[in-house]
Amino acid sequence: PDQLSGPQGAAVDAAGNVYIADAANYRVLELTASGTLVLLAGTGVSGFSGDGGLASAARLSGCPQVAVDTAGNVYVSDYNNGRIRVLRPVQTISITPPAALSGIVGTKLSLTLAATGGVPPYSWSVVSGSLPAGLTLSSAGVLSGTLTAAGTSSFTVQVTDSGANTTTLALSITINGTLSITSSATLPVGVLGAQYSQTLAATGGAPPYTWSITSGKLPAGLALSSSGAITGTPSATGTASFTVQVSDSLKVAV
Repeated sequence: PDQLSGPQGAAVDAAGNVYIADAANYRVLELTASGTLVLLAGTGVSGFSGDGGLASAARLSGCPQVAVDTAGNVYVSDYNNGRIRVLRPVQTISITPPAALSGIVGTKLSLTLAATGGVPPYSWSVVSGSLPAGLTLSSAGVLSGTLTAAGTSSFTVQVTDSGANTTTLALSITINGTLSITSSATLPVGVLGAQYSQTLAATGGAPPYTWSITSGKLPAGLALSSSGAITGTPSATGTASFTVQVSDSLKVAV
């Protein structure tokens, strides 16, 4: 009784928790089924504020009645403010996994992490592991920077809401080197009238790759597929010179 001042209304949910309109203290309290008295809403100071935020930080002004529904929403008659205020249970925070993370050395990356539940705004941080060289995570959840080294980095991000509720998610990001052709400039010798097959190779960038000839010609009877395979049956002797180009999925070409 010493914690109440002018309790005027009460409601009970199916679990046996009692909700109390502590009117003269401008608060709503919950007496749990186990006997613990918990502050749900109101700061003890008359006012009107806090919609969309933590109910315990909101201000009420006179709250003579309270009700609760089967979903756990608590309805308060904020009498002096001429309002019905709703206290909604805080949903568990969850982080939306981003699409596969990858990048290329020398390029810029910018990705905003997303979360749901809890009580926004959120604050983000890296709690274990390390980000790839050149990349940072802002408190707003933006992964950004210019990537400087190839490799795979594993790290764990944490999001914290305004009520100090947290959750974490383990992430991994692969940084590929710059796109380059690794095949030898001189291809194996072919034999007139014999089947020929040689596949060109590249590394780095963002596979899959697309190959093409930009100048010169292949020997008669041979062709280059978009996947980099030179195949066919040579129909004439001689030496052929030509230039090939490879493009990755980001349309970077060498």
